[in-house]
Amino acid sequence: MKFSIVITTKDAIFNALTFKGDLIEGIRIAKNLGYSAVELAVRDPKLVDYSEILKVLKEENMAISAIGTGRAFTEEGLSLSSFDKKGREEAIKRIKEDIDLAEKFNSFVIIGLVRGKPEDKEKALKILKESIKECGEYAQKLGIKILIEPINSSETTLLNKFSETYKFIEELGLENLGILADTYHINKEERSVYDTFINYRDKIWYVHVSDDNRGIPGTGNLDFSEVFRALKNINYNGYISLECVSNLSIEETGKKNLEFLKRFL
Repeated sequence: MKFSIVITTKDAIFNALTFKGDLIEGIRIAKNLGYSAVELAVRDPKLVDYSEILKVLKEENMAISAIGTGRAFTEEGLSLSSFDKKGREEAIKRIKEDIDLAEKFNSFVIIGLVRGKPEDKEKALKILKESIKECGEYAQKLGIKILIEPINSSETTLLNKFSETYKFIEELGLENLGILADTYHINKEERSVYDTFINYRDKIWYVHVSDDNRGIPGTGNLDFSEVFRALKNINYNGYISLECVSNLSIEETGKKNLEFLKRFL
């Protein structure tokens, strides 16, 4: 297993982004803390200086584990399930730009909050399926994998549970679509954290960690021994990326996370 941490720029408004600041600084801090990668939560990939990032990644022997896309929704309202055709096309265009950025780093692209939060779930799911199909086919041509994240029902009306997310992916039939398993959302929506990892093992390609209070793992009541028992039993060797809310510095947050999680390895 490889450890990653979410970083973004200072202007982000979503709270569960572990480091907000200069991306280059974030990469170097993560390296010094013992992480092997960072996850970039970007609003507009066209504003990212990927050439400079690639240079620093090479210098530090680091990787970009994934590109997070949620800021496009939380800050601009772009939604892949929008009933407005023009708005939906803008969202699809943005995700394709995220995919282009991911190709530079050979990283995953995450579909989280950018799915939107529509009231008419049945109608929105059909639209979302069409949007992700278009994005997925585009990504497939570039060799990029897309992760769909089941998110709890207080944050979105679409794809809250693993069962419906898995079915959604199966119906699309694209081999480059997988699942991002987030311990916070699993704990809120599923009966068993352990069983969730076991039952959907073939599509779990990436893991987000935070405790049941959305804080640093070890600061709440989530049983991480069950998480790691499951990961061991499914032979998971991918990224475990910290996405949490913390009032501590990036150095303290990242250190506490690694110290806690490595107890279970």
